[in-house]
Amino acid sequence: QVQLEDRYRPAVAIALTALLFAGVHFPALGQLPLFFFGSMGWSVLVWLVRSIRPTIVIHAVVDGVIFLWAWRNPAAFKALVETNVLEDGIRLSFLVWLSIAVVGTALTIFALVKIAKARAAS
Repeated sequence: QVQLEDRYRPAVAIALTALLFAGVHFPALGQLPLFFFGSMGWSVLVWLVRSIRPTIVIHAVVDGVIFLWAWRNPAAFKALVETNVLEDGIRLSFLVWLSIAVVGTALTIFALVKIAKARAAS
């Protein structure tokens, strides 16, 4: 992403990176918006902290939480996986997952920025 930021504006680099990230996860077409907007959060985080390392760790934690939730709630996970925003419209499950992604990413960004400022001040 940093190379794209050097060549284009950060907003363009963030959008391109998010699209690529969402695409490599091979979501169903109807889930692409969820993956894209979630990926935007990861890309903004990379831009803010100038490192991919925190996003790798957070991504692993999020995947672990989703895996454990899916293991305990297979029917709910199946319904989520079968959600098709393009055909069915926006359902509550999509809004819940999108909200979790946005709030989680915002809190993560806030925390990492606070940590970076505290380190810079000391």
